[in-house]
Amino acid sequence: MFGFSCLRRPQLEERPPIIGEELPEPIQPTSLEESEVIIEIKRENKELKRQLEMMHNEMVQVKQSLKRHETEIKVLRGTSYDGTVIWRIHPISLLFLEDAAKKDLPDTHYSGRDIYSLPFYSGQYGYRYNLGATINPRKGTMALFLMLHRGDYDALLPWPLEFQSMVTIIPPTGSATNPIILDMESRAMKSPQHFVPITYRYSHTPSLEQLVKYAAQDVIYVRGVVEEVEVYDSLSDTGGEL
Repeated sequence: MFGFSCLRRPQLEERPPIIGEELPEPIQPTSLEESEVIIEIKRENKELKRQLEMMHNEMVQVKQSLKRHETEIKVLRGTSYDGTVIWRIHPISLLFLEDAAKKDLPDTHYSGRDIYSLPFYSGQYGYRYNLGATINPRKGTMALFLMLHRGDYDALLPWPLEFQSMVTIIPPTGSATNPIILDMESRAMKSPQHFVPITYRYSHTPSLEQLVKYAAQDVIYVRGVVEEVEVYDSLSDTGGEL
């Protein structure tokens, strides 16, 4: 006859804890050897957590680097080296609506929004420019301007510099609307210092109402051209005007 001593107790299946259920007390070490094992496990867990945090930080840096390189590639692909730029301004409807919503703010809080084109150059080793525009909902205008930046080869270029520039707001294909042409003549006595560009504003400022006619698929195209005209020998003239 079999005794009860040969019967085995059934194994209890592990189950996830129920919300609100009191968890059992952690197992307390019963010997010095078990204490050392638990200490070692905690140390390994801490080291593993540190390594995971390092891997996470490295992944963040890699993503940031990739994003920066993608931006640089995009700029390089869109950079012109013949003194000409085609500026694609979009989405026009969103830009105008966002600024229209702010036109009732006090002057001290909002005076318009500046947007900028990609940089372009007068040559492979030439002067560096970009176009910009200030959208002013109070005045209902978009004022265009040209910026002369400090370039990588300014030390090799002649100064002072006189140039003329023209921008054309291009109407959509098939439109009977005439292009808007803005021009200017100005000069820069020396290279912009400390990476602060010199700004030159075009004389005419088109209205937002007028510009809506030039939008095609929520985009307005602006073509900018800059030509260097003459180098002055005298340094008595003033620099570019804001």
